[in-house]
Amino acid sequence: MSTILNLLTAGKPKLNLNAKAKIKADLYGPQNAEHVVVFRDGELLQGVLDKGQFGATEFGWVHAVYELYGSGTAAKLLTALGRVLTCYLQYAGHTCALEDLTLTEAAEAERRRLVQHAVVHGEIAYSEFAGLTDVAAARKAEADAKHDSVRLMNDDERAQIRDTMQKKMAEDLDQTSAGLDSHMMGFVHGSSSDIIKACLPHGQNKSFPANCFSLMVLTGAKGSMVNHSQISCGLGQQALEGRRVPVL
Repeated sequence: MSTILNLLTAGKPKLNLNAKAKIKADLYGPQNAEHVVVFRDGELLQGVLDKGQFGATEFGWVHAVYELYGSGTAAKLLTALGRVLTCYLQYAGHTCALEDLTLTEAAEAERRRLVQHAVVHGEIAYSEFAGLTDVAAARKAEADAKHDSVRLMNDDERAQIRDTMQKKMAEDLDQTSAGLDSHMMGFVHGSSSDIIKACLPHGQNKSFPANCFSLMVLTGAKGSMVNHSQISCGLGQQALEGRRVPVL
């Protein structure tokens, strides 16, 4: 990369740049500073070049070249990078395996615990939407007292909620259904965030950067953390067109 830059800027002032990579600092470890990109006198001294430097990112490497040397030099830099990186990708290749998507036993156990917690508190959220504040308050107090050993609703509580919701649905089916979806998705969002924090990226069987799927997502090459979480944590799509996924 230093050679390409120096050839394109020959006879011009050398580039000095401090920038940040797209990948977060904690993924490289506490003693590693690869997330900080440093150019001095046209030489790349430190840092990993990723989408934060190559992409349409403010104050990245390409942006700096454009501002200092003009659009022509920036265009030539992008062309050179495209050729070099294409050749390298054809030589090295990139693929993903199932082991890139699986979690460690500890992370899976924590994920299962959080899912069970979400089921219990999801029932509480459902009863709140139904307007059964007494049932919701009693279940919430029980959940706070017993933590992970909380029971699910019994048949009487379910019947009470079912009767109440049938009356609400009879009054206005579309509005009640949309309101229920919105209420439950708001609750599920918090639970999903807790699961993602517990599992990604440090709960994977293969850690970054050896994990090819994480490498692809976290560098911004392809996919997003939403895709990653749906595969490794949520195990499926969590929403469809702003509503909960319907039962088919």
